[in-house]
Order: sequence, then structure tokens, then C-alpha cells
Amino acid sequence: MAWFCWFCWVLLMTSSLLFPPSFLWIRFFLRAVLQDGRIFLAGSNPHQFYSFNVEFPTELRLEAFSPPYLNDTQSVMKPTIVAAPQQVNYGAPLTILITTPVVLTGLIEVNLVSSPFVTHSFAQGQRLLSLDSSGPVQTAANTYEITATAPLTPMIAPPSYYMLFAVNQGIPSIAAWVQLLAPI
Repeated sequence: MAWFCWFCWVLLMTSSLLFPPSFLWIRFFLRAVLQDGRIFLAGSNPHQFYSFNVEFPTELRLEAFSPPYLNDTQSVMKPTIVAAPQQVNYGAPLTILITTPVVLTGLIEVNLVSSPFVTHSFAQGQRLLSLDSSGPVQTAANTYEITATAPLTPMIAPPSYYMLFAVNQGIPSIAAWVQLLAPI
């Protein structure tokens, strides 16, 4: 998947051509995938007294990295989620309705991305789940219905809130939030 966040991080941290951060990221910084597909960066090297006049000062700036797949030149491929369930059970089908600026020419991926918790610059809860899906089925001009299957067990995806992305040829939609319900 072209927009997988770790791929972006490898590019972000190793390429001065793609996105050189404006300041040094050392330890305890946050990075997370946002609902619109950008990568959020915050904080670095915290100190209980907010030390600013040292070799590695406390960093309070925020940045958002916009990967190339979010360029305006790609907007013609970007799907928009029009309708999605707010809650879903394990193994249950979930149906989403999307629109696109142009007629679709391939399959749409349906992915869940967890909202992470971060410590020591590592997003321990971040996960990307590619769901089995069928479709798209055209329901109106540039409007499509896609049915996907939620993860089968909490071993794959713990009960929580997830960002639901529709991905058209590597270009993600803005995510809809969906709650994966705990089994009864």
C-alpha cells in the first residue's frame, strides 16, 4: 500500500529531498497518521523544566507532513466517503458509499488505521488493517458502494475506534471514524 505510514516515515527520516524536518527529532516525539492522510509530528526531548538553552532543547513546535499522494495533482483520484457505519462488530460486513471525481477503473481498498498511543517516539498502537472487500458497485454517477468485512477477532484488532479509509490507486480518502465493538 503506497500510503502506509511506516513507508512515509522511512522517506521522511532518510530523505532530505522529500521532507527535511525543520528541527531535530530526538526522543519522546509523537508521529501519527491524521484523518486526512497527513503525518503529524510533535514534541521532542521533553524536560521537566522546559530547557531551551541547551544543546538539545525541549521542542514545542508541531509539523504535519503531506506525502506526495496528497498533492492537488492527485485529487482527481481521491475518493470521498459519503456514508459509513459508526459501529461494526467483528466479522460483520460493513458497507460504505463513496464518490469520486472520475469514473473508477479498478478496485478500492478499504483500510482501518488505529489511533495510536505514542511513547519514546514509537507509535505502539498504530496498525493498518487491509479489509477484504467486494465491489465497487456503481449506484449513481461517480457514486459507488463497497462492502468490506470487519476483522474477525480482537486478536487482529482490539476493540477501539479506527479511521476507515477508502483508497483508490494509492490515494486515500479522508477517513471516517468507526468503532470496532467488543464481543459480547
